[in-house]
Amino acid sequence: NMEKAVAAGSSMISKQPSTLSPELTLAPYQMVGLNWLAVMHSQNVNGILADEMGLGKTVQVIAFLTYLKESKLTSNEGPHVIVVPSSTMENWWNELARWSPGLKVVQYYGNQEERKYMRMGWRNGDLDDVDVLLTTYNLVSSTPEERRLFRVLPIEYVVFDEAHMLKNMSTIRYENLVRINAKHRILLTGTPLQNNLLELMSLLMFVMPSIFAGKQEDLKSLFSKNPKLQSEKKSSEQPLFEQEQ
Repeated sequence: NMEKAVAAGSSMISKQPSTLSPELTLAPYQMVGLNWLAVMHSQNVNGILADEMGLGKTVQVIAFLTYLKESKLTSNEGPHVIVVPSSTMENWWNELARWSPGLKVVQYYGNQEERKYMRMGWRNGDLDDVDVLLTTYNLVSSTPEERRLFRVLPIEYVVFDEAHMLKNMSTIRYENLVRINAKHRILLTGTPLQNNLLELMSLLMFVMPSIFAGKQEDLKSLFSKNPKLQSEKKSSEQPLFEQEQ
């Protein structure tokens, strides 16, 4: 836990990063989230930030990426990548500019020709001073060229917003996204457990692939032999489905 990590040498952050917008202030619980992300980084552990909707998961991630840059805690070999549903891309863009104007952010978006032009620029060094690459679930894996690109592009952190979209380990999308070449992974979801434990295991396998390496088929078999583990959670709420077009 956080106390043990601090005892082992991880330092607590008492003030929000100085390069965040001075007129904006993190709430106390968001400072706790920032510290949690920083401790996870110091221990080289990936994680799932599962605060309820409305508590500012977006802001906590922005503060964390700002903290990493300010503290020079990454290798700068590549950008951070934030993968979002297309419906939240504009909000992420606006919040990044509002909270941390010092971060250089680029959107990977547009039609195929526009994206091809962007990728050509990357090969010529256009990404060298970029801090954050913002894109969508579909675009990061929509074509063979893009799937190859994100398997070889050096990435520090990849952040997946609305990570319940990764709840099914059997989908092609899951297989493509789990291969993204990132040193660290953060999943954001207010509903890590929507319907059954298999969905939670899918998220855990995604965020900690080295721990579960080679165990995917064993887990599928375990759940198939234990129907109670797959029982639907009784709820009047309709599960959230993927909304990408």
